[in-house]
Amino acid sequence: MLLMSKKILLLVAFASSIVTYTYPQSEKEIVSNYRIALQKSADEGSIHSMELKGDFIIQKLKLPATIFYKSPNLSRLEMKFQDLTFLQVSNDSLKWDYNPMLDKHIIKPIKDEDRGWQNSNSSFDFVHYDLLNYKELNHRLKFVGKQKADSLQVYILELSVGKKQKATRIFINVENNLIYKVDDEKGFRYFANYIDSEGFVFPKYVFDKNPKQDVEIHFNEWRFNSSIADSLFTIPKKAFYVSGNGETVNNLLTKGDALYSSGHYDSAVIYYTKVIRSNDSHFRAYNSRGLSKIGRKEYYEAISDFNRAIEINANDPKVINNRGLAKYYLGDANGAIKDYTKALELDSTLVVALKNRGLIYLQAKSYNDAVQDFSKALKYKSDDGEAHFKYAVALAQLEKYEEALKSYALAEKNNFIEAQLYNYRGVSYYKLENYDSARGNFKKALRLEPDNLQYLENFGRALYELGDYAESLVQFEMYLKKKNDNSDMHNLVGLCKFQEENYKGAIKDFSKSIELNGNLATYYDNRALALEMIEDYDGAIRDYSESIRIYPNDASVFYKRGMIKIATSKKIEGCLDLATANEMKYDPAKEAIIANCH
Repeated sequence: MLLMSKKILLLVAFASSIVTYTYPQSEKEIVSNYRIALQKSADEGSIHSMELKGDFIIQKLKLPATIFYKSPNLSRLEMKFQDLTFLQVSNDSLKWDYNPMLDKHIIKPIKDEDRGWQNSNSSFDFVHYDLLNYKELNHRLKFVGKQKADSLQVYILELSVGKKQKATRIFINVENNLIYKVDDEKGFRYFANYIDSEGFVFPKYVFDKNPKQDVEIHFNEWRFNSSIADSLFTIPKKAFYVSGNGETVNNLLTKGDALYSSGHYDSAVIYYTKVIRSNDSHFRAYNSRGLSKIGRKEYYEAISDFNRAIEINANDPKVINNRGLAKYYLGDANGAIKDYTKALELDSTLVVALKNRGLIYLQAKSYNDAVQDFSKALKYKSDDGEAHFKYAVALAQLEKYEEALKSYALAEKNNFIEAQLYNYRGVSYYKLENYDSARGNFKKALRLEPDNLQYLENFGRALYELGDYAESLVQFEMYLKKKNDNSDMHNLVGLCKFQEENYKGAIKDFSKSIELNGNLATYYDNRALALEMIEDYDGAIRDYSESIRIYPNDASVFYKRGMIKIATSKKIEGCLDLATANEMKYDPAKEAIIANCH
């Protein structure tokens, strides 16, 4: 039997390959089905007002947000950061943006083509009025085909608005007839998790990628056609004048927060320090400066700031959690756990402390403790995709693979879409010997991180287990082109060649494995089998002998060497090997002795 080395698989996107199918579907039928699937949402006159609440995620910064819309052309977007509210308001003629961190107002006139809430931000245009009204607007619409994209079957339509503009590609999910993706000159947008609320259909998840930034939107509350005051859409008079704030404490904190959130930690420290100089007992300034110093990797200095903040307010669990984070980065896992535990004594629902402590337990292989912490975190925040993922990893380490798979699914459902998710989910499928599902997940991981050699290896391993040796060999050889000094990878290449009956090629790769690592008996066993296939029995005996020298407790190797010796007229030596295998309780040896040694 050929052997892979017994190593732990560390198997860790949406840009799936597209396979084209022919399908007799017209543009008119697709748009008609899309309109039906949208129900009342497709009728512009049915939506008089709308209020949507959820979270915007911009550059990994999560901001609670509310969107108000009132027919025909009034819209308001509110995003909150700590105690600050960012605003974007559009009325019939003007668009106003307000940044409270900089106390900055920007007012611009609205062009005719930008009127209406659905055009004010491409992310919100999930109804896609241009598509529904393409004939009336004299747009050109072409059905491209039915294809597979990101594991979904989709219809692809191409909508051309003008000669100078890039044509819009619209991907419609075949299963529900709703838009899954739009790709146009603004970038591309994904829509997922559609819900039906009183006949109004809209997505709970939107991802908008454009040249300026990536924005994820997660809606969790919605109201249609309720009363919304006109005053929400009124731009205040002060917005038309440039404000001239002095260097007040709040202004300094605001500037520091803006710099911290954009990753300018050095500058943020300067502003927080100014606050501390004016008030040596300013709790938030010390805490914020500590976080900025973590950003600068000045962990001892960060701990000093957190200590001062704790002196000022010893009962704030968040600052104690932050100090634990600094200790973690310093490698003081025990100190970090103590701080996380103290923070949880003050607030048992502090999800960030539960997740932080759970991560340390996971890294320390205290998997039961990790499971307990992540489980509690999910009790308080059931939509935390990252917590679902880490909970699943801990379960898998306890060999609870079926439970882990359920949690991986919840992580993905809650928008934790990362290569490592497919990596570890593939591991669980692999451990359950569901190699086809394992292959699919490893392939997704590779699409997200195509240069990750571990994913490449594990994708190849799944293919091998499925008996697709030719494709498995392609993956392993791609690995070796990037990293040629991995002895186990040469062994895997040798296994594929052996299965394809290229024994001389297999011997060459097994020999390379031995050259790189001559202390692994498996490599000698595999080369011995290949040597047997080309009838080099002396060579096979030498390799089995070397395998026995390295690992003398494998009865099967004594048996194999004994059988070759008997076949090559070395009966006495062969029978001695069979006797040794028999003493080691290797069942085939007994029958071989009866047949050959009496």
